[in-house]
Amino acid sequence: MKSLVKVQANTEKIKTFTEAFDPRENSLGFLRFFLSILVLFSHSHLIGKFDFNTEFLYVWSKGEKGFGDFAVDGFFALSGFLITDSYLKNPNIWRYLWKRGLRIFPGFWFCLFVTAFLIGPIVYFFDHHDLRYFFLAQEGPFSYVKNNFLLKINQETIADLFSNNAQQWPGPIVNGSLWSLFKELQCYLLVPILGILGFFGKNKTVFLRFFVVFLLLFFSRDIHLNFFNFTLFFPRLLIFFLGGVLFYLYKDKIPVKSTIFLVLCLAIFLGFRLGYYNLIAPLALPYILFWLGIYLPFSRFEKYVRGDYSYGTYLYGYPLQQTLAWSGVSRHSLWLFFIFSVTLTLPFAIISWRYIEKPCLLYKNINLPSFR
Repeated sequence: MKSLVKVQANTEKIKTFTEAFDPRENSLGFLRFFLSILVLFSHSHLIGKFDFNTEFLYVWSKGEKGFGDFAVDGFFALSGFLITDSYLKNPNIWRYLWKRGLRIFPGFWFCLFVTAFLIGPIVYFFDHHDLRYFFLAQEGPFSYVKNNFLLKINQETIADLFSNNAQQWPGPIVNGSLWSLFKELQCYLLVPILGILGFFGKNKTVFLRFFVVFLLLFFSRDIHLNFFNFTLFFPRLLIFFLGGVLFYLYKDKIPVKSTIFLVLCLAIFLGFRLGYYNLIAPLALPYILFWLGIYLPFSRFEKYVRGDYSYGTYLYGYPLQQTLAWSGVSRHSLWLFFIFSVTLTLPFAIISWRYIEKPCLLYKNINLPSFR
C-alpha cells in the first residue's frame, strides 16, 4: 500500500514523460523480454496443437487478438519511440542506418544459419536417418538462407522438415516469427524519410494530423469501410509504430498520472471485447508501456541477467517450439510445453546476445561518411 501511495505521490509531482523517463534507468528491457515470452506463450497454443480457444485474450477478444498479436503491437509501439529518439539525437542518415542494421541483421543471420544447419539437420536425421535429401532439396537449407537473407521471408520451409507437425496451421513453417522483422525494417526506413520531409519539425501538429488520418483509415477496416486495400499485417504494425513516434514527439506535454494509466488499461481491455482496440491501442499502448517502464522495479533487470535476451527469444522461440512439438512434448499439458519452450529457448537467446548481437553493437560508433 505504501508503494502505491508513493507512486501516486511521485506521479503528482512529475508533470511530463520528458521529466519522468530516464533513458538509462527504466524497465523497458524487462518489458521487451516479457513481451517475447508472451509470444512464446501464444505460440505454445498453436505449435503445440492445443486448443487456441483456451487462450484468454483470444477468447475475450472474440477471436480477434491473441497474446502474441498484442506482444508484437507492444514491440512496435516501443520501437517507434526509441527509434525516433535515436534518429533525432543524431540525424546522420548513414549513422542511423548503420546502427539499425547492426541491431537487426547479425542476430537474424545467425538464427538463419543455426536453424538451417544445426536444428534442421538434427531433427531431419532423426526422422529419416539420412541427410541427402535435406541438403539437396530444391527448398533446402542453402536456399533457405539465401532466399531469406535480406530479411524478407521468401521461403518458410526447409525440405520436408517438421512435416509431421502439419496436421493444422502453422504446419511445417520453420520460423513463423520472422515475418515481422521486415515490417520493422520498413518502419526504420520510414523514420528518416519523415524527418527529411519535415514531419519532426517545430510544428508537431503536421505529424499529428498525418497520424490521425492514417489511424482513421486503418480503423475503417474494422468497421468495414475499406477506403483502401490495406494488407493484413503491415498497417497494423505501422500504426503502432507511428503511435510510438507520436508519443515521443509529445512526451514533453503528456502528463504522467496513475489515473490516466488505469483508464487506458481499462479502455484497452474493453476495446478487445467491444471491437475498438485498433482505434484506442495505438495511442494508449505507448503510454501504458512507458508508464510501466518508469514505475516497475526492474530497471536493473538486464544488468542482473547480463544481457538483452528479448530479440534472441523472439528469433529462436518458434523453431525450437516446432522441435518440441516434433519430439512429442506437446502430448502433455500446455503449461509443460510452455515451460519447456522457455527453458530451451533461453540458452540460444543468451548465446545470440553474448556472442553475436553484443559484439556487433561494439561497432556502432565507427567512423562513417556524412550524408549531404
